[in-house]
Amino acid sequence: VLCSNFAQPILRINEAAKRIANMDFSAKLEIRSMDELGQLAESINYLSSELETKINQLSVANTQLKKDIEQKERIDLMRRELLSNVSHEFKTPLAIIMGYAEGLQLNINSDEKDYYCSVINDEAVKLNSLAARLLDLAELESGAIMDVSEFSLSELVEERLKTMSYVFSDHGISTEFNTTGDCSLNADYGRIEEVINNLLANAMHHTPDGGSISVQVSGKDEKVSISVFNSGSHIPDESLDRIW
Repeated sequence: VLCSNFAQPILRINEAAKRIANMDFSAKLEIRSMDELGQLAESINYLSSELETKINQLSVANTQLKKDIEQKERIDLMRRELLSNVSHEFKTPLAIIMGYAEGLQLNINSDEKDYYCSVINDEAVKLNSLAARLLDLAELESGAIMDVSEFSLSELVEERLKTMSYVFSDHGISTEFNTTGDCSLNADYGRIEEVINNLLANAMHHTPDGGSISVQVSGKDEKVSISVFNSGSHIPDESLDRIW
């Protein structure tokens, strides 16, 4: 009996130690005395509690670390996309400025000269804005990258077609514009303008000289859509899945 009374606490301590080794901290030893075995049981209970606390803290820290890594990867991806997009978006204002500057060299009349200078100035302001975005990548960290306001998409598209008309005419490209419904929306005007510039620039680059570009803006059921059609070659079937 004495042997059994001595062995049972040791067996319980051994069982508790095995469960702790298997990351099971639910078992708590009952302390029936303050002899060596009782002190050992108390130490085992304390060790179990401390290990559970530390492992939980590590789990929380690992979860946060994983989120931080994912956030960093997301920001790095956004930075690369921003650099790529801004580099691409530089092309349209530059092409417009070069086209209208060439027009000024042709000694056009004073009324047209004022308009040409105005367009060049406006496009230079857009280039400055793009350069500022390129240099100020800190806005990606805060997420504060949208400047939302209400405006008409049809008016914006019409204005961009008028501004780019000189570049279109230089390639003998005719344009057609139609709009239906309520085309007002809440969005970042500058960003949407960049989208329009890209759509029109891409259409122009894939339209042969003497071709045509047709733009349709429509509003229906509180949604606004834009479609751009250009004459010329179609997108190859194998490239369709790369269109966003």
